[in-house]
Amino acid sequence: MSNCEPLSPLVLELIDMIGKRTTMALLRAAGGQLIYVPRKLTANTKLAQMVGLQATHRMMTRWSGQQIRLPGLAATDRAKRDMVIKRNAAAGQPIDRLAAQNGLTVRQIYNILSR
Repeated sequence: MSNCEPLSPLVLELIDMIGKRTTMALLRAAGGQLIYVPRKLTANTKLAQMVGLQATHRMMTRWSGQQIRLPGLAATDRAKRDMVIKRNAAAGQPIDRLAAQNGLTVRQIYNILSR
């Protein structure tokens, strides 16, 4: 994953597997938690109730019977914000303007740019 990549490898894999909208719904519902991926597809599992049977089935092909720790949505949002900051800085936007637009200090912007 490059420094400009806004999402964790797990989130990217989930997006490829179940789609962006479903992934974000899953992160809103269970971000920062361990989630069990069932071995058997049934509508009454917690995962199926959150993302539906089709998405659960797709996740079962990779993680059947396992627990996966979903990243928190706040971390995902921060990563996306940081990517936009890096892109805008590379396009020549002044650091102080980036700080003001994002509610951050100039030092925080420099820290983001150094990662």
